[in-house]
Amino acid sequence: MSKTPLMIQTEKENEGTPLEILIPQLCARHGRSHGMLKQVAADLGVSKATLAYWLLKLGIVIERVPVSPGESVKIERRQP
Repeated sequence: MSKTPLMIQTEKENEGTPLEILIPQLCARHGRSHGMLKQVAADLGVSKATLAYWLLKLGIVIERVPVSPGESVKIERRQP
């Protein structure tokens, strides 16, 4: 998968952090609000449409999982 020039520029502007890592971190920082993607897009200096395209291109999935009291969610990274 090749990244667009804007994707590469955005990574450079964020200390070289790959978007595959940066975007999920920003999503977690802003929480599960309905305006979360708008806030993440603003942080990255792109439109919501551009962010949505990047999510698709990079295979990033945003899921909301209801958790009852006493439960937790664990995220594991699969090795390629």
